[in-house]
Amino acid sequence: MGPKSNALTTVMPSALQKTHLQLLDETARSDPDKPLFWLPKLPSQTGVAVEEWTPLTRRQFHWQVVLAKRFYVSRFLMMGIPTGSIVGLWLSGNYLTDLIHALGVSAAGCVPQLFSLYYSNSEVVFELLINSGARALVIDSALISESDLSGCPVPVIDVSKAEIVGPLATANDGSDDVASGPGERSVWESLQGEDFDFTKEKDGVAIMHHTSGSTGKIPKLIPWTHQWLTSVYGKFREAWAPGPEYATQDVFVRLGNFNHCATWYEYIGCVLYGGCMIMPSTLSFSTQELLNMIKCCGLNRLSQYSMLMQPVLERARREPEFFQTLKGLRSVLYGGTSLAPEIELWAHQSGLAMGNVFASSECGLLMISSPGPIPSLFRPLSGISYTFVPAQDLEDTFGGMELLEFVILPDSPDFPTSKELLDPTDGRFYTGDYFERTTYSNGEDRYIFRGRKNDWIKCAMGQICDAKAIEDAVWRHCADLISDCVVVGQNRRGPALLVEVKENASVTHHVEIQNLIVDRLAEFNKQRFPHERISDPGLVLVLEAGVLPRTKSKGNIRRKSAEDQYRSTLDDMYIRLSPTKHHFLS
Repeated sequence: MGPKSNALTTVMPSALQKTHLQLLDETARSDPDKPLFWLPKLPSQTGVAVEEWTPLTRRQFHWQVVLAKRFYVSRFLMMGIPTGSIVGLWLSGNYLTDLIHALGVSAAGCVPQLFSLYYSNSEVVFELLINSGARALVIDSALISESDLSGCPVPVIDVSKAEIVGPLATANDGSDDVASGPGERSVWESLQGEDFDFTKEKDGVAIMHHTSGSTGKIPKLIPWTHQWLTSVYGKFREAWAPGPEYATQDVFVRLGNFNHCATWYEYIGCVLYGGCMIMPSTLSFSTQELLNMIKCCGLNRLSQYSMLMQPVLERARREPEFFQTLKGLRSVLYGGTSLAPEIELWAHQSGLAMGNVFASSECGLLMISSPGPIPSLFRPLSGISYTFVPAQDLEDTFGGMELLEFVILPDSPDFPTSKELLDPTDGRFYTGDYFERTTYSNGEDRYIFRGRKNDWIKCAMGQICDAKAIEDAVWRHCADLISDCVVVGQNRRGPALLVEVKENASVTHHVEIQNLIVDRLAEFNKQRFPHERISDPGLVLVLEAGVLPRTKSKGNIRRKSAEDQYRSTLDDMYIRLSPTKHHFLS
């Protein structure tokens, strides 16, 4: 058994029993003119780095959420939707308006269930709505077609032409007259209901998220209760804004989609601790736009997924002046997966304020790497209760090293509230993440991440992909073509398929086999997220029978060894792909 930590530190405000709406109410009153967001003035020409941003204050943002609240209160009353109902929102997630819609639904007394356009299959959305007991679905018909809504099990609210769009669109384009609605300065309206009692309602669901990968047909529901959300407060301070207190504001850049977990952590942390968030032109913004954000908005805390951080660090390694600019930042954090080993080692030894953040959709922030020249020596955050248990039956895959699985205990404040996510035998939450224990310079234990359970791979934007489910589908649909197969793609945009073709297969030309496999997987792909699909023939590598590396004891294909063996070939396969086929990165 590994170490267990129950005590909450001083940065974990367990006594701060407040909702995310109460926090926004308070910050809009206490610091009304302090920026909460920086909105881009987008150039007319696409692909050009943004050079100017306009601040959106806490009071201005609060007023826009008030407008959204009024809209949804009126609409829910008209539709007969009672307070406390779950309401789905299937929106882009890339715009500030999407966050405002979610907060508006919450302020109107309902629970937002968040879907981004990443959910490309309406049947998956509909089934999740049914599973959660949702009463309505908010959509923008400019983004969701009428055919996609055929068979929707709940009433639809189309906000594309609603009166709420006018003032919200103003906030999104970065103009100077944001939140200038009538009475904005003179009228105060609370977002959190005046009769709300945290003690009585703490176990009620505040927001509904979903797992980023699925073990079956669809993702699992992740309900965030009001009490669970309080665990985010201290963990944000410890993991995302480490170091001393500063006299000036912490300035972040939007990490991801507003309908996904990580960006909610970032937003709530900024509201609570006085920070602000810059809206970039796209998540994959250029290094020139990064420099512009530092110059124009005072960006001082850079947090990005590893895949998007990589080009930033590569430029810093080439250009001393760019490196010095990065060195002036308070923190440079990355997560989702590891960086390329060579660039990661250089970055940690260079003097940059580097940190690797480890999180899960179910529990939020869990670990952060220790500072210093050795990358990715993780320590669990101080406010959680956990243990490490020996991993089972993995000697063949990991070369016999002692691996420990990270397990969250029921008394942890970030313990998942859905029983569906827990182990049925002991009621614990097994993360499926494996670590090797090592000793830090001060004698304390640290942990090196050694991957997830063998049936899973982790993609470059932090999503997890059920590799075995894909392999099972290939066997179901292509048994006449293959003698064996394995799915790889750790730290990449999505999975690739390596197949050993049967010697007596009716089709022998590699291109024909690639196309045939993809065609046969079409129906299976409809039920998967984009990062869980083999939908491009260019990501199917056809090999001779018996060439893939196997375990000695059982003869199973060794996933990691196969990926290492064909790494250069895989590099070429991914490079040849068109970026437009990976729209979920934008």
